Amino acid sequence: GTLALGSADNTAVTIDAIAFSIDAAGGASNITLASNGNGDDLTIGVTGNTNSSLVLSSTGTGSDAVQLTASNGGMNIASSSAMVLDCNADITIDANGGQVYFKDNGTTYLTFNVDGSTDSIQATGNLSLDVTGDIYLDADGGDIYFKDNGTNRLYYNLGSTNTMYSNGSFLLDVTGDITLDADGGDVWIKDNTQNHFHFDCNSTRMTMYDDSDLNDYFRMQVTSNGATTLSTNDNNWGLPEFDDIKI
Repeated sequence: GTLALGSADNTAVTIDAIAFSIDAAGGASNITLASNGNGDDLTIGVTGNTNSSLVLSSTGTGSDAVQLTASNGGMNIASSSAMVLDCNADITIDANGGQVYFKDNGTTYLTFNVDGSTDSIQATGNLSLDVTGDIYLDADGGDIYFKDNGTNRLYYNLGSTNTMYSNGSFLLDVTGDITLDADGGDVWIKDNTQNHFHFDCNSTRMTMYDDSDLNDYFRMQVTSNGATTLSTNDNNWGLPEFDDIKI
């Protein structure tokens, strides 16, 4: 049968006991408050300053075995001490608003901006990536940008010819040595794409160019037993190449 508590005249039911249980076997069940005004809260709580817990548990096997849903408003979960999320599978954070905020005592320190086109992480203060292994930057678009306050400072273009661009001066300051290791055998030094120095490692030869005309140059080549040949050519003046200066 059915046990009904409450009527139009009996609008409150109080259960006051040392312990009580509400048990059902089979069939969908619910505890529902039909609110008709602001402040009609449904409170389920454990009172008393003791080592007691409010336990919400489920042995269901579905992906929604436990549901906490706010269909028309927000959700506020507050803890006065540590909070642990321990999951045997994945944890998904789905923010339709496009931002996920990480705060400390009400102050935002990390913001994840997620819009599907240009996702970003913003930090209030310094941000350190400290890993016990390697760090990989994998850009399928082929470009990696390093910015300062929104301005591009370093730009890496990844492809068959990997290129690094610098907006402004670029300084390499090391406490040891600097090694340029070109398996292709050529090292070029340019100014605004114009060739000025060419180191040909296969031929042990250095060529210095005056301008964009590769026929105007000064060249030094070292051959076997340290023999050194100096040569020069000026294409505009029509002078021949002199290669008979040997050291």
